Amino acid sequence: MLIAGETAAPEQNGIYTVSAVGSPGSQWVIVRATDANTSTKIAGASVTVAYGNPGAGMTYTFIADPITFLLNTDAVAFLETSVKLYSGGSGGLVFTTDVLNVKLSATSPGQLQMQADGIGFRPADSGTITSPGPADLNPVDTVTIAATSTIIWDFVLYSATGHRAGQLQASVDTAGGVATYETSTAYVGTPAVVTLSVVNTAGVVKLQAASDSANWTAKFRKTVI
Repeated sequence: MLIAGETAAPEQNGIYTVSAVGSPGSQWVIVRATDANTSTKIAGASVTVAYGNPGAGMTYTFIADPITFLLNTDAVAFLETSVKLYSGGSGGLVFTTDVLNVKLSATSPGQLQMQADGIGFRPADSGTITSPGPADLNPVDTVTIAATSTIIWDFVLYSATGHRAGQLQASVDTAGGVATYETSTAYVGTPAVVTLSVVNTAGVVKLQAASDSANWTAKFRKTVI
């Protein structure tokens, strides 16, 4: 048991075990854990909290000068030294199937993603493409390019049988004002064959989508540099 928030008597903070379980007629009794009950033992100690609010999933490390610190006399302070683990949520480490997302902060939309095929940063989605039909090549995003600009679309395609990530890019060439671009075809399971493409018309770059199936969705993030 970690007690780390006592402010009236901070010297009582520390790592404890239960020596007597309380009842309606008697108090609980806790004592310092045998491996953290002296100044020398608690020096540099770290403990990971399994249950409790706040603190579940967090690791705390004791901080003090191990030479001068006196247990039961000096204030006992613990520093939070790990991010919180989540099965879902808006911060910490977020596990989704086989993907581990590392939220950069509780308010940041960006994510550092780690999965079997690599590690990369994925910004927040800025748009969604939802199941256009085979003949639907209408632009889903347009950008009027400026000199020396580059437009990058990072996307993740989802279908009932899997997902695929990719990137499309358009940029201005040295002739001035004319976009060069690359296209990509992403296959997402069966039967969906999804094509995302970039076309250029007089300096207006268009992201388009088409598929032989209506059962897919794409999330994309546009970056102009």
